[in-house]
Amino acid sequence: HVRRAGEDLRAGAVVLPAGARLAAHHLAVAAGAGVAVVDVRRRPRVALLLTGDEIVPVVADPSPGQIWDIAGHALPALLRASGAEVVTRVLVPDDRRRTEAAVASALEGADLVVSVGGVSAGVHDHVGPAIEASGARTLGAGARLRPGHPIRRAVGAGTPLLALPGNPVSALVCLAVVGRPLLGVTDPWSERALAADYESPTPRTDLIRCTEAPAGLVPAARQASHDISGLATATHIAVVPEGRGRVVAGEALAALPLP
Repeated sequence: HVRRAGEDLRAGAVVLPAGARLAAHHLAVAAGAGVAVVDVRRRPRVALLLTGDEIVPVVADPSPGQIWDIAGHALPALLRASGAEVVTRVLVPDDRRRTEAAVASALEGADLVVSVGGVSAGVHDHVGPAIEASGARTLGAGARLRPGHPIRRAVGAGTPLLALPGNPVSALVCLAVVGRPLLGVTDPWSERALAADYESPTPRTDLIRCTEAPAGLVPAARQASHDISGLATATHIAVVPEGRGRVVAGEALAALPLP
């Protein structure tokens, strides 16, 4: 059982490829090559803008017409799990000028700007006009997704901006599916069979919350964009393709494990 010189790592071999996301086992490889210090990139800085006069702290007692700041708790956690650092977390009221100021300020000091709410077409939806006022270039406004139809992407002064819908489930699902790749995360998509029938209520691409079971993925009973309860046991997001309609048990769908 003699270990020969060069048997494991040969001279000139690549030990760890540039761009690798370092984990504990990667550090073992580096140490095995006699490397104690490696050059790394800093974490991406994310500015998070939460919009809406109706948002109140989770510890508050909401009045009629108010909701707890669900996205303000869940999204920073998901951003940190994606390797990012949340450097700004601002609650912006439904005011055109203040929304424009918040978007312009966020674009100056972050690597990615994520906004929640105010991105649809109502009279109090100021994020779209604020993006235009900042001089940012819109890359896409709206998508044939459920949830996530109003989602918008833009870039200003080299900084990408992702405007998410205001419903908490929509925001969380869209950040997992669309936002994480913007942070350089490569998630392990796979084909997974459903363990139960599912009837999609939309002709759009349907991003459904599912729970892993021995027979496959079980779709949550409640899939609306405001149904927080469906996230309690969710382990995956499965994609019902546009126009698919009914999916029967045993059929395979592209699925993403929730981080």
